[in-house]
Amino acid sequence: ARLLAFQKDFDAHGFSYLVSLMLFPGTPFVVITMLAGTSHVPLYTFIAALIIALVPGTVIYTYAGKEFITLHSMRDIFSWHFFLIFALLAVASSMPVIIEKYRTYVKKD
Repeated sequence: ARLLAFQKDFDAHGFSYLVSLMLFPGTPFVVITMLAGTSHVPLYTFIAALIIALVPGTVIYTYAGKEFITLHSMRDIFSWHFFLIFALLAVASSMPVIIEKYRTYVKKD
């Protein structure tokens, strides 16, 4: 029953789910593609989510990799560079949810 409810929700909000999953660093890409393949999300939605999520994600992760090279001690993790990286990841991964809530709010008016 839970899986069926998740599938129905994934079908309704597939774009938001896909972008969020693609921006979340812990999700293997094979899981994302399998979820998209087993759902009723259209191919063009998957491709759009892929393009939209990969550009900011690649920029953020590239910046993070560049900054990780500069680490000399554990104290360096608390610098503004790393705060910026984590803030950008949080904002980027929550944008689909914020946009979806905004679209739902605008439709009600």
